[in-house]
Amino acid sequence: MLNIAMLLRDSPVAREVRKYLLGAEEQLRRRSGDVDRALVEIGGVLRELGPVIHRMSARLESVERRVDNTERIVCAISERLTG
Repeated sequence: MLNIAMLLRDSPVAREVRKYLLGAEEQLRRRSGDVDRALVEIGGVLRELGPVIHRMSARLESVERRVDNTERIVCAISERLTG
């Protein structure tokens, strides 16, 4: 469409088509730039969250081990009391 509008330079319709298509292209470029900036921000946030998630995971594993040990102790006590 843009090529045809370029050929018909003197036509008011061609001028409107060019204007519309160039505007649409500009909007697309702006949106693409917005997406690129958002991806850069997201990447930075994910890099910051990585170590935090790792520490949380290590703490959760520690809590799980304690719960397992407590459960074993409670089961042993329960067996002695009922046994």
